[in-house]
Amino acid sequence: MIIFIGLFSGVIYSIIVGGYYFYWKKIPLFVYSEKHNYTPQKAAIIIPARNEENNIEKCINSILQNEILPNITVEIIVIDDHSTDKTPQVLASFGPSVTVLQLKEYIEKNNLQNLNSYKKTGIEWAVRHSQADIILMTDADCIVPTDWIRNTVQYFELHTNTQCLAGAVNFTFNQQIITQFQALDFCGMMGVTGAGIISGLSEIGNGANLAFRKSAFDAVNGYAGVKKYASGDDVFLIQKIATQFQKGVSFLKIKNHSVKTTPMYDFSSFWQQRLRWATKNNAYEKPYIPIILGYIFIFCNAIIICLLSTLFCPCLGVAGLIMLSLKYITDRLFLAKMSHFFNQPSLMKKYFLIQCFHIFYIVRIGWESLFKKEYQWKGRTTS
Repeated sequence: MIIFIGLFSGVIYSIIVGGYYFYWKKIPLFVYSEKHNYTPQKAAIIIPARNEENNIEKCINSILQNEILPNITVEIIVIDDHSTDKTPQVLASFGPSVTVLQLKEYIEKNNLQNLNSYKKTGIEWAVRHSQADIILMTDADCIVPTDWIRNTVQYFELHTNTQCLAGAVNFTFNQQIITQFQALDFCGMMGVTGAGIISGLSEIGNGANLAFRKSAFDAVNGYAGVKKYASGDDVFLIQKIATQFQKGVSFLKIKNHSVKTTPMYDFSSFWQQRLRWATKNNAYEKPYIPIILGYIFIFCNAIIICLLSTLFCPCLGVAGLIMLSLKYITDRLFLAKMSHFFNQPSLMKKYFLIQCFHIFYIVRIGWESLFKKEYQWKGRTTS
């Protein structure tokens, strides 16, 4: 019976991952049309930044290197979130090509107190400050592709029902296993993101590559109702738009095309980042995400418990090996496809180590997020 339960649990996990790949394949590839005539309109790129003196210049330069579109006016807006380094000086060097909004001044002017989400407050201000029709979001530590703006704007023009567009984000990496773990993990996460959107089961996305119509942002009243969460400026907005606009959320699928961002290079920073992301797991409107996350958490716990119990109960050890084998094989097939799609196939060379780390990561981050409600992020203690 124990072995059968282990086999059944592993099959369920394989079905979940297989389902993600099935829906990922159903997302049509977007192909840019050179013959497209753009409707005159404005687009704004909004970049939240806090202590990003080492990254913001490269980020803005990558945006400025984007192709100039006919009939499209583009503005770049950076929200300086109480930076204490040289971020303001770097931004000033761009002159009038970049609009800088000082969040500290906005908070003081409007007497905003007891804020838990500075980022959401800043984004709301920037969106309402802009006169753009389409808003593109990225982070200050990101590099965007040179055709990022044109692809995004054209997608909105060709898909008039789309109110919010999630795009792919990939990590750069070096020889450190922790950076390769993050890169491969995000290859898989992009598959999950796209599959969730097209299936309608889980509308999620990443603020490093997210776009929406300003009219949709206004229609859902921005981040009203979700500001108590420090993170989640991306997924909460996507879900609010998905709730109000039927089939209003799409995923921009282009081969070898994504916004690149830097990983956390030490375990402490990585852990604080993932704790920040985990704080919103119980706040998703649709039940599918918490259910799937909960199952994967229990599944990984069961693998470890069964393997550790081998000496006391050989049947548990066998069940653990079955579950581990099914997870290993299923994840390998899925991640090999996703890493190839995003032109990062070399990540699979250390798949065994990454898979081992992934199981313990799921278990520890799951338990810690259940009991630890505060974390450190960019010099702030938030929850």
